[in-house]
Amino acid sequence: PGVLGERLSLGANLSVTQSNISITPRELAARRELDPDAPDTRDLQGQSPYLLNTSLSYDDVARGTSAGVFFNVSGRRLSRVGNPLPDVYEQPSPQLDLTVSQQVFGGLFAIKGSAKNVLGSTYREAYDVATLGLDEVAPFSEYERGTSFSIGISVNPSASVGNPPSIPAPSSSTPLAATATDD
Repeated sequence: PGVLGERLSLGANLSVTQSNISITPRELAARRELDPDAPDTRDLQGQSPYLLNTSLSYDDVARGTSAGVFFNVSGRRLSRVGNPLPDVYEQPSPQLDLTVSQQVFGGLFAIKGSAKNVLGSTYREAYDVATLGLDEVAPFSEYERGTSFSIGISVNPSASVGNPPSIPAPSSSTPLAATATDD
């Protein structure tokens, strides 16, 4: 690979899951008050049907420069079990993050910056009213997460500026201390 190929890395991870649990007779009775045909299973709370993470990173060790673009999104997941109200689901909220870092003064300092949630995705939870035969969205909670920016500087005390002081090694002409023993 060329120089750029040695400095760039691409990563991706996709998890696909299908899970559900059997519900208790008490929960089933409450669900069937709203929907007489409610199944005796439901989604596992907090489990997304998919999770996607991707990254593109650049790292130039010789110049002390690194940068990255990171994207992740997860599928709709059960956040609150409704009993007797309908379940509440967290909606997908894709997130794109950027990072950059530059070492300066021989690696003694690193200047770092980041931008989180560049897409400005909103956090949303909604009642699952489809189980009631409704096509509309019934919001439970929604708020703007916003985009955040940060910049910082860090110190690497183990880095040295210039040439480190050297300690001369003993030469072969240096006399060794002799020890005497009594026989």
